[in-house]
Amino acid sequence: MKFNTRFNPTCNGPLHVGHLYTILVNWMEAKRSGGKFYLRFDDTQIGWNHQLGKAQVEQYKQLIKDDLAWLGINAEYISQAEIIPQVEDLLYNIFHYHPEPEHYFGEIGSELAGCPHHFYPYTDRLTSEKAIMDAMININWLIRGMDLITEDCLYLHFCYKFGIKPPVTSYVPRLLFEGGGGVVSKTTGGNKIYQFREAGMSPDDLIFHLADDCLVDINTGWKFTNIKREPTLSDWAEVINVPRR
Repeated sequence: MKFNTRFNPTCNGPLHVGHLYTILVNWMEAKRSGGKFYLRFDDTQIGWNHQLGKAQVEQYKQLIKDDLAWLGINAEYISQAEIIPQVEDLLYNIFHYHPEPEHYFGEIGSELAGCPHHFYPYTDRLTSEKAIMDAMININWLIRGMDLITEDCLYLHFCYKFGIKPPVTSYVPRLLFEGGGGVVSKTTGGNKIYQFREAGMSPDDLIFHLADDCLVDINTGWKFTNIKREPTLSDWAEVINVPRR
């Protein structure tokens, strides 16, 4: 069976090694099966677009492309901003789904999750759009970070509502800092792909060191079934003086 996978980065900063680890699993699982790996830019978030400005968002998108090109990762690139009119047309005219204003803040999601909506981080509108966008490019395997598991029931709700076959969904644990320093993320700073490139590390070395930290057996490759239960970023990142704030 051919698996089509995707990575859906928010365009509010550069890629870091935690992103890369998830990208590698998605890319290799698609490649192994003869499917396609899509990178779909999440460039429709009003808050980030307003805060950063269109020019900065476009710069981050280009930086992500440059990072993947340097790493030798081939992806099919899609901009959500370019397809969102078609997605909204499908939602309103085909599926007759018209979220009420309060639904934007997760009323359905909170009911499905069994918790107040302000504790539920996904909105009905955005998740319904995501289900449609995935169906448009036939994403049939979602491999995502464990932090996104809270969207699962809402995503499935919209798949069933719209008559879409849900993709297989799998979750990988987030990459941790050595010594209990929390998860590798944009907010923790440092460990950005471009920083390793500028520091002179080769893409092969970067992927090898990351594999040593994240994979059960580095000889088996970037398979979902080969991920460590708690992958931890070792001190090799510090050797090249990549700053960590």
